[in-house]
Amino acid sequence: MKAIAKLLALTLLTLLASACTDVDPTQTSPAEPQQVNLVRKKQRVLRYDCEDRLTSDRIETINSIQKTLLVKAPKTENLWYFSAINRNNQSRTGGLINDSGKLTLNISPTVFHMRVQPGLNHIDYTFEYCADSITDSGELGQASGCSQPIEEQRGEIFVFVNYSEETLPGELVIKPSLESCRTNEQ
Repeated sequence: MKAIAKLLALTLLTLLASACTDVDPTQTSPAEPQQVNLVRKKQRVLRYDCEDRLTSDRIETINSIQKTLLVKAPKTENLWYFSAINRNNQSRTGGLINDSGKLTLNISPTVFHMRVQPGLNHIDYTFEYCADSITDSGELGQASGCSQPIEEQRGEIFVFVNYSEETLPGELVIKPSLESCRTNEQ
């Protein structure tokens, strides 16, 4: 069973990584930034309740307006953490996937993504390295830390966001499932 779980986790990580764009920090500059296209797709959406009554009829965004970039770490040994901040608006994000820093960019404000704006975005990042990480299991659960000073490597990337909106023809009809209506009746 553990082998299946590991295989599933590896497959999911591979799929996630394949949906990302690799960025070489040495290849971006204000004159030649990484290009990112973000397209907001809108469509008329009709929403119905369990009695088949129309509850909403409006134009809505129907897609996620985000793009994930992977910043390759300068070295991978003892790689511990990655964080980034957009100088344009002080939006922050960070995380690691495989041996790269993960930046999920979004045109809208979100909790877990970096907010970007159309045009040039100047992003500072930091890779942190820990030669001796420790895990402590206590009353509040597991906590991890580094028993040695953390080594940092800083850099910057430039991202140019091409933003557009597209209104799709037709309408999207959303009705609750029979099961959700039954659950609501109880």
